Amino acid sequence: MYAAPESPTRIVPRWLRAWSVLTALAAGTVVVLGSLITTFRVGMSDPVWPTEPWFLVVNSHVWVQEPATGFLIEHTHRFVAWGIGLFAAVLAFGAWATEPDRNLKWRGLIALTLLLAAYLGLHGEMGAAWRARKAGGELQWPLNTGPVCALAALGVVAACVSSAQGRSPGRWFRVVAALGLVAVMVQGLLGGYRVFLDQLMGTQLAAIHGSFGQVTLALLAATVVLSAPRRREDTLPFSDRSALSNLTVALVAGVVLQLVWGVWVRHLASPVAQRLHILTAFAVVGLVVAVLIRVFKSPPTRAHLGGYAWLLGLIVVGQLVLGVEAYLGKFALTGPEALKPPELRTITSYGAVVRTAHTLLGAALLTTVVALAVRVARGPAVVPLKAVADAFDEPTVARQTYATAGAV
Repeated sequence: MYAAPESPTRIVPRWLRAWSVLTALAAGTVVVLGSLITTFRVGMSDPVWPTEPWFLVVNSHVWVQEPATGFLIEHTHRFVAWGIGLFAAVLAFGAWATEPDRNLKWRGLIALTLLLAAYLGLHGEMGAAWRARKAGGELQWPLNTGPVCALAALGVVAACVSSAQGRSPGRWFRVVAALGLVAVMVQGLLGGYRVFLDQLMGTQLAAIHGSFGQVTLALLAATVVLSAPRRREDTLPFSDRSALSNLTVALVAGVVLQLVWGVWVRHLASPVAQRLHILTAFAVVGLVVAVLIRVFKSPPTRAHLGGYAWLLGLIVVGQLVLGVEAYLGKFALTGPEALKPPELRTITSYGAVVRTAHTLLGAALLTTVVALAVRVARGPAVVPLKAVADAFDEPTVARQTYATAGAV
């Protein structure tokens, strides 16, 4: 009879898995700081962009000697965002360094190197454009490095497509790590342009920046699941895996839409976004209930996914409570505050805590459903043929088992 291995197969090196966890935690920290910036309306505390990572230290007199809380939150947000860029770059390069196909590995590493160089050049050119604008000149767009950066990003995407079409173990970890770096760069540009173009576009870019931040966090969270060790017996029953694959993909799409509407409510107080946010919440809750029923009614699936299911249920309950409180606090006030537009009302300590917690729990919900969807889609470890054959009396059975094992 077949005997399960005593230890799981580790496709991704231990240090790279730990690094993916640190990168996801750093992304979560940026979401926290971004939520505080929106809650306290301090997104334009410093209209200068781009700034260096050490800007907050060099200009410490601004927030140490004066009550400039907004300045401190804004530049702490920028500093941690710089850190995420570094973390995501190391993660992507480390992931592609483990690609067993040498030609594909070097294609990916070269594409990532060109992308990083082009992005740094774009940042420098944007700095020069800002200095020229500050000196009274016309707004100059980065016409030189912008297209180069876009082409380099397409090169990274092409390498990801080639990797996804192969059969190398851990290929999806490499793909998501590289796309995560691209997403971090796009998110950085959106945040910078939100400052750079505030007078031309108002808060629309802030809403886009906040929405895309959730997608970036989800990608980086997916690398944590994809880098986890796995066992041959990790596969879910076929019927449960098929049903849960469809449900979890639909749930991810629903949560992303829900968070996008929530961001637009926070930034723009749009009546349409308010209605869509509430309606999508009903759909998300329905999908969550369907997922929980499917997980808990099957003992083998419950053994694998029970922890995810409990966490998902607790987050949804907490999110519903905080959502009602946040909505009433923003749109259903009484007294003198009710006569003011939502964006001009006084921010109370309770309201700030509720709104920020609601936003952060929404990010936690997205991270959890993405992790669950990846876990459902992820196959078991690929086991060498000889190791499988030794566990069976019949080599034919071993070959059939190995052929159907697969891995992501």
